[in-house]
Amino acid sequence: MTDRGVISVARDRFRGAGSPVVSVLTPTTLSPQRSGFLLELHDDLDGCHVDFEWIIAVDGAHRRQLPEPIATDRRIRVLRTGRPVGAAAARNLALGLACGEYVTSADDDDRLPPESLERRLWAVTRPGVGWAAGGLADLRDGVLIPGASQVPAGYVAPGEVWRTWGCPCQPFPLGPTTLLAQAALL
Repeated sequence: MTDRGVISVARDRFRGAGSPVVSVLTPTTLSPQRSGFLLELHDDLDGCHVDFEWIIAVDGAHRRQLPEPIATDRRIRVLRTGRPVGAAAARNLALGLACGEYVTSADDDDRLPPESLERRLWAVTRPGVGWAAGGLADLRDGVLIPGASQVPAGYVAPGEVWRTWGCPCQPFPLGPTTLLAQAALL
């Protein structure tokens, strides 16, 4: 499907339903070094053509530290862990609040390329598909690396992830923040 076709499907099918189609989960310690990335992620999500909710799991910090545009956005729900539990546990706690039919995650240092959610959502709604990979830009050692996933956004044929991996001695070619899955599978 062409880029225009994907966006058209997303606008027509995944907006205006009244409840979120996608729940985006983000664990964060609200570190000052990452607040700019969190604001950029907010801008990325704001540009999506999909109804979403963003659940931010504040890991051990106070929600008053959230940047203003995020703190006042009604699509955002904030879960405060009370004490530090780590990113994985915070993400799992956020999953318990998810109301979307589909779930994905984005770390507080990730960027979503244009149409990232739309492409993954289009792919995951194909018959027999339960999850889809997607693109992102990731912060590694202070450098933003676009396209950190070696697996292309959208539908991935059975076995393709393993072929892309090459060798178990190498890092796995999919990061968890590139996956969008049916909530019922989680």
